[in-house]
Amino acid sequence: MKALDLIKIMKLNIAPIIIGIIIGIILGVAFYLMYVYIFHESSSEFYLFAGLALLGSPLVGSIITSLMVNEDRHILLLISGSSVLLILIVLSVLAYLVLPLFFYESVQLPASYIDTDSNSSSYTPSYLNYSIPGIGTGRLITSDNNSAVVVMSEYDHSPYASTVYLINKSSNGILMSLNFNNDIIAAAIDQGTLNIFNDKIGYYINTENGEFVKTIVRFDNYRGLFMSDNNEYMQTTFETSFLNADGSVGSHRQMYMNCTAFGCFIIGSTGQVIE
Repeated sequence: MKALDLIKIMKLNIAPIIIGIIIGIILGVAFYLMYVYIFHESSSEFYLFAGLALLGSPLVGSIITSLMVNEDRHILLLISGSSVLLILIVLSVLAYLVLPLFFYESVQLPASYIDTDSNSSSYTPSYLNYSIPGIGTGRLITSDNNSAVVVMSEYDHSPYASTVYLINKSSNGILMSLNFNNDIIAAAIDQGTLNIFNDKIGYYINTENGEFVKTIVRFDNYRGLFMSDNNEYMQTTFETSFLNADGSVGSHRQMYMNCTAFGCFIIGSTGQVIE
């Protein structure tokens, strides 16, 4: 079929196409809202609702269009269904990748502590001290019932090279460690995964065995340190969506990040900066 013939068909049948597209989009958005607000973005229901939204909705839109025309149904069905699918994919990108970039919390760092050696002693409250046998005492940046994440930084000179240890609480054994050339670190544990950033570079670690989580695709909104109005800020919240190699998924996983930067310790949930 020539392109001109296709355009003529579309002009003659534009109303059924539009109706099918609108119904398909409404249905897809309804499935997404149901997944978010009724099932609270549960991992176990993700594939079901993704299939309903991205496959079922275009199919319904196509069927609606085809039922309203008497000829060239296969062409109009294809146009309607592919349009619904494309629009829903664009909306998904906006929901999972673009919108989270505008919703986060941050804390302004004290100007006197930025990039200076004035805090070389780096005061640490006793409740943040965590002793690692054979290694020394560091700062407990985050923990859960089974794991502790401890940062040890060299505060005798900037940029404060650091080592992060993932420790099994029951055995007090080190599962893994990461070395960084500064102390710009943010961390949080969520459902058995340690999410840790060295400024803007993220690492995702299984807290049970200390191995890196194998990820197929992951979106997050973490930007680490950033400048605004000549002031330095540290982002303290984190949102991520992912599909891992083992088939597990996370949809809009949100968490507070405890942070260290330039000798300061930042409690993400309260925004308190401990100098």
